[in-house]
Amino acid sequence: SDSDYYSKSEDKNKFHGFYFGGTFSGDNIWLLNRLTLDGLKSNSLNETKIGFGYSYGISAGYNFNKYFGGEANWYVNSLLGQTYHLYDEGQYISRSISMDVSIINLIMKYRNQSFNSWLNAHQSQNILLGVNVQIFKKDRSKTPPVDSDDDIDVYENMSAHFANTSYGVVVGYEYELLAFNKIILSSTIVGNYGLTNMFEGNQYVPESFNRTHAASICLNFGAKYLIK
Repeated sequence: SDSDYYSKSEDKNKFHGFYFGGTFSGDNIWLLNRLTLDGLKSNSLNETKIGFGYSYGISAGYNFNKYFGGEANWYVNSLLGQTYHLYDEGQYISRSISMDVSIINLIMKYRNQSFNSWLNAHQSQNILLGVNVQIFKKDRSKTPPVDSDDDIDVYENMSAHFANTSYGVVVGYEYELLAFNKIILSSTIVGNYGLTNMFEGNQYVPESFNRTHAASICLNFGAKYLIK
């Protein structure tokens, strides 16, 4: 009835309380530095390869009221890296950075809760703003096979010259749907940008010459259990 619909629409605090769950993310990853930007130019002999990875982890949070909430995410395993095809003295060199990292996000949410009459469920559209830290776990670079088509026959690993931690900011948009009054299903698009320089320098290149910032665009899917 109209009165039932009105009461459901006006009840905007169905998401209140603690929650916990799991999350999975598909990531478009970048290490932004001079080399990466040069490889994206159409007139450069060098080439920056677009990187993709995935992350998985756990999340927990608390919705304070119908407007504000907070959440912590721990991505247990995530890929960070970049691959370049560089032209050097008549041959191409494959220069690769590939690391497993663990990521911790601390996020505040501005919530816009409503009732979706088509799905007959409560929903929330959220703006996200937060900070993160990426912690180095393992170098997983491997020598790639020889690719005669690309003339790539030399491999060089650079991950040893990068810092063990990186700190950054997180911004994004999240859509949540409340199912069975207890399960929060979420989809999120998030941008991450590292504020700190990851490159520590080596015997050939000083730290300041190759400033490197981690960046990514991520599409996340999650399922969380709401504790009221």
